[in-house]
Formats: sequence, C-alpha cells, structure tokens
Amino acid sequence: MRRRVKSTLELLVAKNPRIGKPRPDVDADTRSFPVLPYVVFYQIEGRRIVVLRIVHGHRNIRPPLASLLTAI
Repeated sequence: MRRRVKSTLELLVAKNPRIGKPRPDVDADTRSFPVLPYVVFYQIEGRRIVVLRIVHGHRNIRPPLASLLTAI
C-alpha cells in the first residue's frame, strides 16, 4: 500500500498538483486524490505537496473526522 500511494503521488499528483478534488468541506486549501481503497488529503505549498492524511475510502470524513485532517 505504501509503495502504491508514494508512486501515485510522485507520478501524478506531484506533476499535476491541482489534479486532486478541492475539499472546501475540510479546509479551503485542501485537496484529495483517490489511491484505491484510500483517499489522500493534501495541500499545495509552493512547489511541494504536503500530505495531511491518508484515509480509507469507506470512512465518513464529516465531523468529527474532518477535524483530524486539519489538526496537523
């Protein structure tokens, strides 16, 4: 799992950081991208991608779990 998430982030998200879905329900600057069965939540900081959390896709990220995504 770890290798697949890392390679997906390096091959797709790092080269096209805005490919992820904007997630204003979590935070104005947060985006998400699926790496099945997970969802990677990240933010763009300059030329870097900062991974906030990796959550299983079946999890409900509405509060209170959404607060964990911005707790970093």
